[in-house]
Amino acid sequence: MQAALLTYICSGDITFEAFHTATFIKHMDTLFDIFNSSCLFDAKPFRCALKDGNPSVDYYKMMLCIFEHLTVTTLKMQPPCVISWKLSINGLLGLWEDVKLLPNVQYLCTRKINQDPLINCFSVIRSQSGFCDNPDFKTFADAYKH
Repeated sequence: MQAALLTYICSGDITFEAFHTATFIKHMDTLFDIFNSSCLFDAKPFRCALKDGNPSVDYYKMMLCIFEHLTVTTLKMQPPCVISWKLSINGLLGLWEDVKLLPNVQYLCTRKINQDPLINCFSVIRSQSGFCDNPDFKTFADAYKH
């Protein structure tokens, strides 16, 4: 999407003001890559697992700054999605700071802790416990083991 906007800007089909939108789209694409990392190595550095020395931590901090200063001209306050992004980034940074202190933990694949895999996991557990929405501990533990 960013490349398409830049092409239209260069060809004069849209004004240069769209450059800021193209830049924001690129930032969001990179942010989604970081939140969906699933392997230790990838051709795109931001798709790699979170680890010390990875540029993702600095990118998170930069995005927090961008979100902090982001304004929507038609709103008096930041929209809920911006607030949620800031919470998600701060949460993941805090989680990484705690997890990397554990023995034998060198990286974190962020895709594993996203909402979709968690929902899928709990859906499987629910199906194995008779689709009970509120299983007791023993029922949950038995379903989790299988």
